[in-house]
Amino acid sequence: MSWTSRFGNLGRFSPFTRSPPQGSTTQAADDLGPSRDTDMLSLRNKGQSYAVHFPAYSIAKGGLTVGQVREQAGRKIGVDARRVKLIFQGKNLKDDARLCKQEGLKHEAQVLLTIGDMPSASGSDDEDDSVDGVEDSADPDNAKRRRNRNKNKKRRNKPKTSGTSTPDASNLGVPIPPPQTSRAPSPKPPQSAEQKIASLRDTLHTYAKEVDVFDRTPPTEPAKREFEHKRLSETILTQVLLKLDAVETEGDQEARAKRKELVKETQGVLKNLDDAAVRHAS
Repeated sequence: MSWTSRFGNLGRFSPFTRSPPQGSTTQAADDLGPSRDTDMLSLRNKGQSYAVHFPAYSIAKGGLTVGQVREQAGRKIGVDARRVKLIFQGKNLKDDARLCKQEGLKHEAQVLLTIGDMPSASGSDDEDDSVDGVEDSADPDNAKRRRNRNKNKKRRNKPKTSGTSTPDASNLGVPIPPPQTSRAPSPKPPQSAEQKIASLRDTLHTYAKEVDVFDRTPPTEPAKREFEHKRLSETILTQVLLKLDAVETEGDQEARAKRKELVKETQGVLKNLDDAAVRHAS
């Protein structure tokens, strides 16, 4: 048996092949898309687009995860990948284990990218307590001084009482007001999905007016113009799009349709903002 016949199918399943697998059906080739060297995703952030590349057909074949895209995006813009948030068609891609194919991503898809805060470290209180405990056990005199300081502090904070007693107001005939009872305010009823969507739509319309002002009369200085563009885009992403993603429709088809409509409207506002930034920068 020749080497070619024995290993003729070696590259059939490789994600690095240049063209769709030979010998597959026409339908399978159409699913993989046109012949190409790599799969590419376009990441939009602050009016700029960043192209990130992956092995050819790795998205369609289910070989690329959201976590791999997040890592590549972090390296591309020079930040920790844990700060990178990816949004595709109004959905926040949170689960790194999910396949890009499952999220609907395809070759040359556009993904919104925003940078969040670094996750805070937990357990700081426990660390402080353990440090105090080590110091006390290592230096008994220091622990004694600290206890004395605490006693003196309590003694100073203790209210002073005089030798004379305060006369009772009831004996002087002064009316005593009834005790006031503090009642906690009644909790507001939870908002429905449609109410949350309507509230987010009002928020978007507020920022849409600012986007219109930015488009017509942007700041003349490039630094101020870039700052205003960044402020508006990141505010709309965090205050509208990410909150909209968290709204649970619970099977309500009407609420789901309204949420989808608002997602498209929000993406349109963001696109207008990015186009205005590019136009005024030129």
